[in-house]
Amino acid sequence: MENLTEQGEKAGVPGRKGRPTLAGGYYQKGETKEMKRKKEIRDSTGAKNKNGTRKPRESLTRPDALVIKAAKGNSYAILRKIKAESNLTVIGNCLNKIRKPVSEGLLLNLQCTKEVKTQKLQEAVQAALVKEATIKRFQHKVVFEIKDLDMLTSEQNILEALS
Repeated sequence: MENLTEQGEKAGVPGRKGRPTLAGGYYQKGETKEMKRKKEIRDSTGAKNKNGTRKPRESLTRPDALVIKAAKGNSYAILRKIKAESNLTVIGNCLNKIRKPVSEGLLLNLQCTKEVKTQKLQEAVQAALVKEATIKRFQHKVVFEIKDLDMLTSEQNILEALS
């Protein structure tokens, strides 16, 4: 006599190497609950791997930078002038790297602290060079969205929470 389950399958039928297979096992046809769950996660998150555990990439924070374009083309003379200026001794502590980009000018990568801000350094360099060069400031920007605010929340409350 045969032992039949509710679905009409034979229970305890020997599988590979004479071992009995279980319902929903490796040798059975059909998807298990775990496989269905993983497939749902993969489809909903847009992950490309099978188990759906890919996390979204965090964007790298770029360091603040100043780009100095010389009006006359004397970039190294401008660099010498910046280093010699007594008001700009602070820039030596913040300066991480100096390089010459593909476009004209000098790129100063800064590693600023809370005491020294990039904007203050830009103003100091601008005052030292006056009309000899143009200076642009590049900073990493972060955009975020705040949802589900009540009517009682003010702008000051949000700024206090963020700082």
